[in-house]
Amino acid sequence: MARRARGLRALGETVAKVTGPIMSRQGFAGGAIVAEWPAIVGEQMAAQSIPEKVIHSRDKNAPGTLRLSVASGGIATELQHLAPLLLDRINTYFGYQAIDRLQFVHRPMPHKTAPRRLNPRALTPEEEQRLADSLVGIDNPELRQSIEGLARTIIGRDSPHDPNDPFGGN
Repeated sequence: MARRARGLRALGETVAKVTGPIMSRQGFAGGAIVAEWPAIVGEQMAAQSIPEKVIHSRDKNAPGTLRLSVASGGIATELQHLAPLLLDRINTYFGYQAIDRLQFVHRPMPHKTAPRRLNPRALTPEEEQRLADSLVGIDNPELRQSIEGLARTIIGRDSPHDPNDPFGGN
C-alpha cells in the first residue's frame, strides 16, 4: 500500500481538481485553453474574446468548434477574418487539430482593471540615512540611482518602522 504524502501542496494542483469537472462539462480539457488564452492568441485578441465552450460532434476524435464570447459585431467580423490564424495558433498550442471551427457569441466582456499603482510615501530621516549608508559602496552612478529608486519605492510602501514594534510594522 502506497503512503500518501502529507504537507503543503501546490495551489495549482488543488485548483485543477476543483475546476477540472466544471471545465470538462464545457468541453475544456483541464481548462488549459481558458487559462492560456492570452498566450495562445496574444494579449490584444484575448482582450476582445473569451473562450466559452468547446462543442464536439458525436465523434469525440473529430476536431471541435470553439465558441468565443466577443464584445461586438465588429470584433466578431475581425476575428472571423483572422479565423485561420486563430485556428492555427490554437491547434499549435495543443499539438494536434483540436479545433476546426470558431463560433462567435456577442456578450459583454468583463472589465479588466489595471493594477493600482501606489505612490510611495516620503521616507523618514532615519530611513533616508539607512538608505544612503547602504548605497555607499556602489560606484556606478546609474546603478546607484536605479537601486535607490527601487529601494525608495519598496521602503515607501510600508508604514514607517516603529522600533518598539516586534513585527516591523507589518
